Amino acid sequence: MLDALTTSRRTSPGSTAAKVLHHLPPVLVAVATVWLFFCAAYAELDLPAQGHLGAGAVGNAMVAESMSTHHVWFPSWSWFGDKVPDASTAYCHHPFGIYWSEALMFWVFGTRDWMVSLPAILMSTASPALFYLTFRRSLGRMSAALGAVVFTLVPMEVGMAGFHNLEVPCMFGILLHTACAEHYRERGGRRFFVGALVGAFVTAASCWVGYLYLAPILGGTLVFEFTFRRLRSRGSEAGRSARLWVWTTVVAVLSLVMWVAMYVHLNQLTSWTSAATTRSSGADALDYWTVLERRADWIYIGFQPALIALGVLAIPFVLLRILVRRRTIELVPFALLIGPLVWYRAFNQGAEVHVFWPHQFALYIGAAVTVLAATAREVTFFVLRKAARTRWQPRARLAGVVVFALVPLVLVPDAVRALVMWKDTGGRYDEKGHAFFDDEDGTFLLRSIARPIRRKVHVAFHGSFGNDNWELFWAMRKKPDKFLAPVGPIEGGGLLWMRMSGLSADEFHKMEGAGKVSRYGDVVLADSRRTGSASEAFSIARAPNLWESFVRGAFRPAFTMTNQPEPYATWELREQLGHSSSAPTDVPQTPDQKRIGYNASVVAGAPSSALEDDILDLLDRRGRTAFGAVTLLGTRSNVGPARELELWFRCEQDIEGDHASRIWAEPYARLPWSLVPQPVGARGLVGVPTYPIGTWKAGRIYVIRVRLFRRLAKEHVRFEFVAQGGQQQLGHPGGPITAVDLP
Repeated sequence: MLDALTTSRRTSPGSTAAKVLHHLPPVLVAVATVWLFFCAAYAELDLPAQGHLGAGAVGNAMVAESMSTHHVWFPSWSWFGDKVPDASTAYCHHPFGIYWSEALMFWVFGTRDWMVSLPAILMSTASPALFYLTFRRSLGRMSAALGAVVFTLVPMEVGMAGFHNLEVPCMFGILLHTACAEHYRERGGRRFFVGALVGAFVTAASCWVGYLYLAPILGGTLVFEFTFRRLRSRGSEAGRSARLWVWTTVVAVLSLVMWVAMYVHLNQLTSWTSAATTRSSGADALDYWTVLERRADWIYIGFQPALIALGVLAIPFVLLRILVRRRTIELVPFALLIGPLVWYRAFNQGAEVHVFWPHQFALYIGAAVTVLAATAREVTFFVLRKAARTRWQPRARLAGVVVFALVPLVLVPDAVRALVMWKDTGGRYDEKGHAFFDDEDGTFLLRSIARPIRRKVHVAFHGSFGNDNWELFWAMRKKPDKFLAPVGPIEGGGLLWMRMSGLSADEFHKMEGAGKVSRYGDVVLADSRRTGSASEAFSIARAPNLWESFVRGAFRPAFTMTNQPEPYATWELREQLGHSSSAPTDVPQTPDQKRIGYNASVVAGAPSSALEDDILDLLDRRGRTAFGAVTLLGTRSNVGPARELELWFRCEQDIEGDHASRIWAEPYARLPWSLVPQPVGARGLVGVPTYPIGTWKAGRIYVIRVRLFRRLAKEHVRFEFVAQGGQQQLGHPGGPITAVDLP
């Protein structure tokens, strides 16, 4: 229906409206391209943090780093090593294509932080145009443009377009192949022939699912070109199609032989097969519908029920068009469906732990919408021609515009929300209810402090700071010399990294024995090379500027290193450690300075009622609750760029023994204008106390900060204290409380 607006010559072909509609499909594709570039690049051009988008992408970058540094042809687990990696360290779970592309980028531009996601950003940016070029001749310009727009609005595609993993390169490869192949079959051209073969190789070199894309296309083309050729006289087009089929088959077969030969040469064939066994474990335990039901939350947040329904609705039309038209282009939507379908089911364990596993279904969703729009156009005008109702054509065109324009419009609210959600959570969504946090402060400090001296000092991570965290290795450009280090001096002198929120009361008081203590928000650095110096606290977080909001994300703070200690935070750190020091004399400006200023007045024996009133005025006091030895004074919401939740407590008596906060969010309604159903189940949140709760002292005010990592739903945030191996001093008679309702 939509294509008739751009192709019909029966009604005012020279009118302004006709000219506008003629140029509309390329304009829509251009807008979709700009939008997808923004989605792919947003928050992906700076130092990576946690999650799939951060640590996951960094893991791929690090196995490629040795290829560019040591000029070897295979990816290696030997990260940032001084020696040339040997075959025993080769990573042979996937084809080497994505690592070769990353290594090429490193070889050209150097090992830079913004390079981690650049290949995926470039490939995603090209994808809408390639999608359009694939379908425009056979299924219509407007139908192809509509499918390209819908593809860029699928929530999973919006969030994962900048993730340089297996999915984006594989989707780019199959689109490059089909776009060039379609042009070459119809019009020829050596560059399109080469482009189709390059696309086939990129598809096969990116992910094993690429062979599931190519197999239906090659198999169906074989039947159409050699079985039905006599029924379809197409002259030179038949020869070009046959030539392309032969060479594409050669590329697919030889590439598979090449990967196996490489694995055998590296003595890693067993590693490859064992990885496949692990990823496919559990595939036969449950039927497919039970599997889908178990992952319903993940599927709905990635694709929306409405888009899933369109995809299912299109299946009979996809099959019918293959049988009726018997053209290679009609096989493409089927291949885009069957590849991810088999992949998602066969490799069950991978799908169970990776929310992004079905990402490649996004291409099928776009193709399904294209098929539905093209079929509706063709059927409508066939019926009108047979019924000799040509005067109804303008009405049919108008109906087509209205109906199909609604599809992308209703997707926009969830697409925008999904962009922020995926980037904020690092592509983790809800991690199946488990709590997680973002360590952008830790990666910044490692890059600023540890990276320049990484070859000169030993670096150790306390268990609170991280263990096998790839983004931390990347930030420092080395692995730590010791994991899970106890709080104490580093042998030979070095740096011990900790998080204040993860220390016990006993470890907190041992910090200074590990060296000079410097606190940067929640991150604590003990430098054993500088013993005897007084502890200091620094304020490095700030609001991001416009450029930083794009490359880092507006939901993350920016950081600036400083050598000037923050006087209020430094006084509280020393006082909490039991050292007497003079309280700051400057007038407190920020809420945290007012809190510390009030605590200083408590230590001085004269609590400041003025500062207490200022603090209470900042808080939403509707949730004021007594928890035995502490009282929840109130909450602050949407604090800072990360829009954190703050819980403010007054300690009524010294806390003895370690306690922790348990915080979680429970959904209670869907968001307005959202097609995503209300999620099921609670998700854990991480509370970051100002100091370990076991060190809180009577009369003082402390804060627990919570990064919310919002889902696409309205949620209650629930809270309680939990004793850790000691007497519960912080109980509440009614059990957990609702700290705040998130609208």
